[in-house]
Amino acid sequence: MSPYSLATESQTLPKTLRIGVEDINYAPVMNFTEGKHDGLLYQILHEFALQNDIELSFIPLPLNRFPFWFDENAIDIRLPDNARWKLSSTNNIRYSAPMITVCDTTVVLDKNRDMPPNAFMRLSLPIGFTPSSKWKDAIETGKLEIVRDTSLRVLAQMLVNEMIDGIDVNIAIIQNELKHLGKSPALVSVSSSVNADPVKYQISTKHHTEVIDSFNSFVTDNKEKIETWANDNGIAIAPQCDRFRSN
Repeated sequence: MSPYSLATESQTLPKTLRIGVEDINYAPVMNFTEGKHDGLLYQILHEFALQNDIELSFIPLPLNRFPFWFDENAIDIRLPDNARWKLSSTNNIRYSAPMITVCDTTVVLDKNRDMPPNAFMRLSLPIGFTPSSKWKDAIETGKLEIVRDTSLRVLAQMLVNEMIDGIDVNIAIIQNELKHLGKSPALVSVSSSVNADPVKYQISTKHHTEVIDSFNSFVTDNKEKIETWANDNGIAIAPQCDRFRSN
């Protein structure tokens, strides 16, 4: 009998769950804007809910409300979450094991793929995202400016128009936005000189630890299926991040 079977037999799961999600279009990883339920993370939670006869209610909330989602009792589960994220500061949270580890690459114009890290002057991130520690010295010394926007499409346009030097996200996100802009995904590449960071996507809860236990077993039992979904969406996942590491 699998660990998943043991978990579901020994614990009663709730019939409904309110899932707090980020109000940002980060497709194909996730997109819960304008009533949409799309992307890899939705696919994982949806399959988990189907297997356990759970009804999910997705509640999009702005990233700047991130620390208050549980405190205000607005949600049962937060998706995605990570104990290391700056905006994940609520106390007494239980985190799941990673459902997937995604490579946060530095996306640049293809012609600039070999540009050295010290040549970056303007780097973009979505509002609410924390800059990687690899940029810490450059930011603190004023050599690198962080440019933010809520829209990945705006950031993609800025990159194409050479208003910024790079964007720290999974390359699949920017390639997806370029398609919607009617531009070739081949315009961009992963920087060959900047290491990619593996980012673990988890769920979290304050009160439903039984869901975390069952979800962990579900992820273990469906690891290959989840990785196939990621690959089908063109999402670079660990351990593939190593191929993006600079020498």
